[in-house]
Amino acid sequence: MRFALLIPLRPQGHARANLPGPADGPVWTSRHISRAQILKHAWSDLPVPVHAGSPTAPGFTVETASMCRVGAHSVACLDVSIGESLGMVDPQGVAAMESRLTDLAVETLGGSGIDPAAILWVGRYALVDSADQIPAGWYSENAQQAVLPPDGPAGASRGDCVLTASWGNGSVAGWGMLSEDQRRQTLDGLVDAQIIWAELDRIGDDSALVTAELVSAQPSRMRRRELVTARRRIHTLANAALLHEVAFDESLMGFQGLRRTTTAAALEAWGYQTMAERVHARIGKLEDLAARLHERLEGRYQSLVEVVLFGLGLLTIVDIVLSVISTAYSGSVTAFPDEGSAGFFAAVRNSNMDLMMGGSAALILVTVLALTLRKGRK
Repeated sequence: MRFALLIPLRPQGHARANLPGPADGPVWTSRHISRAQILKHAWSDLPVPVHAGSPTAPGFTVETASMCRVGAHSVACLDVSIGESLGMVDPQGVAAMESRLTDLAVETLGGSGIDPAAILWVGRYALVDSADQIPAGWYSENAQQAVLPPDGPAGASRGDCVLTASWGNGSVAGWGMLSEDQRRQTLDGLVDAQIIWAELDRIGDDSALVTAELVSAQPSRMRRRELVTARRRIHTLANAALLHEVAFDESLMGFQGLRRTTTAAALEAWGYQTMAERVHARIGKLEDLAARLHERLEGRYQSLVEVVLFGLGLLTIVDIVLSVISTAYSGSVTAFPDEGSAGFFAAVRNSNMDLMMGGSAALILVTVLALTLRKGRK
């Protein structure tokens, strides 16, 4: 019996900074052709020696190990064989089987120089000849099945191959009936599903982190620079979510055959649509929250500017009074006060300067009191 272990790794840098141009050639030549631009796979072998056993998972053998890279994302794929039949495992032993396969994946990738902390999770897919070999309890709830019709009349006479996808575990019943090309398409579809889900998981984690920071921050103490940084991060999240939608759309419109069927079944089993809607809704609420914080910060700034301008306006009243007095006493003055001098500045010179300054102070106090009462009524 064999297993395919798919292990997504944490991405390095940004997932998709640039979109590649359209591929050359005819649009569709057959239903087996897929036109990958964003989800273009680059496979390479991992330097993992074939070994007959593992200290953490005795009886397991890693036949081949490879790495698939799509942009900044990577998914390791291990072809594992075991001597025992999975169908002999009782439901209570399924958890132990899962743990042994996961430990084997961590040990194998660690031997290839991959940091175990970079492993997100391990997807376990049993490759069997018949569904009867799968024990009860291997699948989680909401498991989805997809028919993978084998090529050629010989395969059709033996029945269809069935993919069953669920959370964590899955299986391909009738793996031996598929041709090499069909096996590659099925594996590519599972890798696409892992990459799409891993990217959505990363966007969800980043948005949750920004949400926690904004919600826990005190708006009255938040500075403009902090808010600008938060809004820049939210903008980056929105761009990443948009590019993620483009990648998901490519899996629906750019792929055909088993690759598309496999990806759709796996994502549906994991509840992708619900999760994607939640993540996009969270980003939208983050944008609204940041906009409200920006309005509040702008209101604080506007209030401060209004107070400063109001204070300057009040000082202008005093400055005008002093300027009038200074102008009245500028130049040559030949007459004494109250000796018949006429004109505005003469009247200023003949008035009590203390009364003028007191009047200006009273005007300022009345203005401040009137504005305070009006603000209190709003």
